[in-house]
Parts: sequence; C-alpha cells; structure tokens
Amino acid sequence: MAPTLTLAKAANHAAKKLPGYQGVCVIDNEDERLAILRAMNVNDVWGIGRRISQKLALMDIKNALELANIPPGLARKQFSIEIERTVRELNGLACKQWDEARADKLQIFSTRSVGERIIDYDSLLQALSKHIGIAAAKARRQGSHCKTMMMFASNSPYDEHPANFKVLVSFPCPTNCTKELTQAMSMAAPRLFRPGVRYYRMGIGLLDLSAQKHTQLDMFNSSKANPELMQTLDGINQRYGADTLFLAAQGIEQKWSMRRDLLTPQYTTNWKSLPAIKC
Repeated sequence: MAPTLTLAKAANHAAKKLPGYQGVCVIDNEDERLAILRAMNVNDVWGIGRRISQKLALMDIKNALELANIPPGLARKQFSIEIERTVRELNGLACKQWDEARADKLQIFSTRSVGERIIDYDSLLQALSKHIGIAAAKARRQGSHCKTMMMFASNSPYDEHPANFKVLVSFPCPTNCTKELTQAMSMAAPRLFRPGVRYYRMGIGLLDLSAQKHTQLDMFNSSKANPELMQTLDGINQRYGADTLFLAAQGIEQKWSMRRDLLTPQYTTNWKSLPAIKC
C-alpha cells in the first residue's frame, strides 16, 4: 500500500524482494519511502524499461531514489511526460489513475500445465482448443483482433528427453473468433504432435494484436469470423458462468485438466465454498 500507484508498485517490489517485509509493505511515512527507493534498482520502477534505464545509467542514476530526485521538468525534457509523472509519483504526488494506467495488452496468452500427461493426439487438440477459447475471449473483452497465433506444447524439462514444439499461424484477416482460431489450430496441430511424447504443458498465444474498431479490411480476403455468434457466446458465459457454452472441440470429460484439489475456497463468490456451521 502507498499513496500513489507507482509507490504502490514499489511497495509490492519491497514486499517480495527486500528482506524484512515478509510479504507485506505499507509506505506511509517519509523514512519508509526513502529506504525502499534507495534499495530499488531504477529498472525495477514501474514504467522504466530497459532502454530508459540504460539512458538513466549514463546520467549516473542507478536507483529509484536518484530517479525521484530528478527535477520533474528535466525528466519531461529528457524523456517524456510519462517519466515526469513517474518522478512526481515517486515523491508522493498522485498523477496516475487506474483507468489511465490500464493499457490494452499487446499479446494475450493462455497456458497451463495438465493434471494428467497427454499422450494422444485428440487430447492435445482438446487442450489447445480450451486455451484458444480462453485467449479469444480475453481478446474480445479488450476489443482486439490478432494477426498471428502461436501454438506450443512440451513435456517436462525434467524428463529424460525434453521436447518442445512451437508453430506460428498467420491470418489474412485479423480475427478474434474462437471458431476460426480453432479451425486454424486443428490444421496446424499435427506439427506439434510426436508419438511417445508425454505432454505436460501447452498453450496458445495471440500476437500482433490490433484494435477491433481500426481493423484494416482486405479486398482479396474476406473475414471468416462470426462476431454475432461470439457476442452470443460471451453473453451467455458472462451471465451463467464460464464454459456454459463452448466448442465441442474442447471435449467433455477433459481428464487432462489441471488438478485443483488444493484450490483456495471462494468464500465471497461461491455459495458452495461457504463454511458450514453446526450448532
């Protein structure tokens, strides 16, 4: 916890990385702020990327406190207004709001380990189809289309013979349609499957994302997406719960699905998780 978003990110870093906090950090006084910023590398500050940190290093600015001591006007002149806001936020002046801080993702991934190793082709198709459904729904939620889809599958790196496979699929027209993505996956999936490999982890990545409202049409290629169907699919799943409707390609039993025996109970969102009290 902290008075600004950037300081809250610094508190999160301290809670996880700095000794003595044990997972909890609250920046509520000046001494705490100075101590944490002094112990943070400048490239650990929220919004400071590799290139900016390299330029700051040339200015002999190596930790977050030295960044906070830059005059805000100089930060804006040397870098941008966003770096000026970062400097002000490190000094406790709120300049960013959550709505402003949330930006559309440039890539969307869905990947998980399976609860039971996959050794047959049909189960691999089901798992990849499941991940497509998750990733495509995320893309539609933020109003994005993808131009390229990455598919990957592997066994465990601790297996005797580690194996890792990856395939890229490009689309003539950007899409976020689960049906179209699944069809493309089924055409490319044979390149991922090898008999004898006990698959442990697989996933889908949607790359080259662009805003749906700014999609560039192609005179020679017509889109195969069905936005009305996807809108109905998302509406029903949002109202009645995830996977109320899904493509049959995902399978029904899904024996390979992730084990969740030790999942934390959902006390605030699931009636079945409420503790029973017997008097």
